[in-house]
Amino acid sequence: MQPNRRAEGAVRLIQQLLHPGTGLAAPSEGEPQTDVHHNALAVFALTHEGLRHAAERILHRFERFLSSRGDAFDGFPQRWYTSTGMPETGAVSWERDAALLLLALDYFDGANFQTLRAGLVDFLCARARQVELIQAEGVAVMYAALLPHARAPTLAHLRAGFYARDQLCSGDLSGNVLHIALAALVFDDFSGFQHLPRLRRLETWAYDEETQVSLYGSTCASPVAANVQLLLAATRYRNDLTFEPPNWMMPSRNSGCRVKPRLGPTACLGA
Repeated sequence: MQPNRRAEGAVRLIQQLLHPGTGLAAPSEGEPQTDVHHNALAVFALTHEGLRHAAERILHRFERFLSSRGDAFDGFPQRWYTSTGMPETGAVSWERDAALLLLALDYFDGANFQTLRAGLVDFLCARARQVELIQAEGVAVMYAALLPHARAPTLAHLRAGFYARDQLCSGDLSGNVLHIALAALVFDDFSGFQHLPRLRRLETWAYDEETQVSLYGSTCASPVAANVQLLLAATRYRNDLTFEPPNWMMPSRNSGCRVKPRLGPTACLGA
């Protein structure tokens, strides 16, 4: 089997973005600040590639912060300084980021991080009681993260909260790519795909001599990030006889996206 050169390049980029002192991953080269979201994604990638020591350093950083807060822990501040490994003063915490970190921790399957896991589960279960204050995107990620940990009433409350929201940022369920993708990925609900023909398409541009890329517009997230998740949903369920995704959603050998290299959901769309 030939090595996946794209994957190797992505891993090298992630390793270059890791701060040698704190172990935290910067979103892109030269950025002094990072966030929980990008570090959770780094844990996924590093674990997948067998670089568990680097993933452990990130998880240890967050577990030490959680332990230092004790009973006062109220989530992880969103913004952190890569050079000091400390959060930005006054930075708010996002439920979605905590949920993504819990998903990354479970993927890492670290028995040594029980304090971190328990703290994240308790925090997310507590926040689930205020689901009406959380964006639908965050609610979906919370549901996915808590699925192995929370009781059925909490999960049912989150699911109901996702579908009770008539807005996701500034777009409703029928008009937001990210909401459609998360409904499919998290709740096995493909009904949103029927609205795709009516959604706005962004400009199509050439990736290389053989590939063109065209994305759907998204009202609140990076268009690339939202479309990658939409593609994941279509690819995951393309063998489902009840769902026939449009041809553009099927990954081809040469498909891809042209974006500034960043640690995040802007990976190439090709298989």
